[in-house]
Formats: sequence, C-alpha cells, structure tokens
Amino acid sequence: MDRDPRTLDETGPGGDAAQALLKVQVIAGAMALTAVTVAGMTWFLANFGGWPAPAGDGSPVAGALAIAAAAALLAAPFVERRMLGPSAPSAPRPPSPGIERYQRAKTIGFALRELVALLGFVLAILTGEPLWCYGLSAAALVGMALAWPRAADLPPRAGGRTPGSVEPG
Repeated sequence: MDRDPRTLDETGPGGDAAQALLKVQVIAGAMALTAVTVAGMTWFLANFGGWPAPAGDGSPVAGALAIAAAAALLAAPFVERRMLGPSAPSAPRPPSPGIERYQRAKTIGFALRELVALLGFVLAILTGEPLWCYGLSAAALVGMALAWPRAADLPPRAGGRTPGSVEPG
C-alpha cells in the first residue's frame, strides 16, 4: 500500500518529521555560518590592511541600510508566526502539511536574519567602520539562536507537541 506523501510518519528518530526538522536545521546552520563568515571576513580585512576607504558621504544610504537591517531583524519572528498561522478558509488549494509550512517559515525567517549580517557588511564597507558588521552579525546570530528549529516547535500534526500536552510513555 502506497503512503500519501503529504502525511508524515511521526514514529522514531528516522521518521519524516525528524528528517524534515534536520533539513531545516542544516539550512539554518548554513545561514548562521554565513553570518559568522561575513564577520570573520570583515575582521580579517580590517586587521590585515585590506580594508577599503569609506565610500564617501553615504550617510543617507547608510541610514537607510541601518533601518532596513533593523526592520529585517524585527520582522523575522513576525513573518514566521504569520506563515505558521492558520490558512485562509477561502484558499483555492488545500492547506499544505504542517511540516512544509514550518520549513518555509523557518527558512524565510533565517534568510531575513542572514540579510541583517550581510547588510552589516555593506554598511561596514560603505562607512569604513567594521563595527557595523560585527554588531549586526552578532544581532543576527542571537536572533538565529533564539529561533533555532526544535522538534517541540513543529506543528502537532507534524510530530510536534501541543503546549501542555504530556508525552505517552
């Protein structure tokens, strides 16, 4: 008997939910590694003579980029929650399985946090101040650590637990 690919096997550590969670964690880890790499590149360039001179009077652009970085950092958890919220009842297609929505929401949330580190690098190059990159990369990493994908966060029908529920056993 063939299994419906839209349903999840919740049993065991090798089940579909566990594999899907591992996939999200690998993607999240790669994005966190990007933030660390950007900060490391900035440190290397700033300390070993390869740091470029400031790109002139970029204060309006720098201000806009700083606001964009702050907005992306603040928007990430709201975007995740919004994407994980209930689907509109008038949607033309059936709601996607919980784990697919979870994967999409976490990937987009982590991409927004990664964007913060990249904007920090651009700001550092533009202003000649590496602290922009260090600070925004650190903020991105803290945001990523706080939002790290966990099994307890999975939707209940995808192998997660509902708040206040007791696991059998």
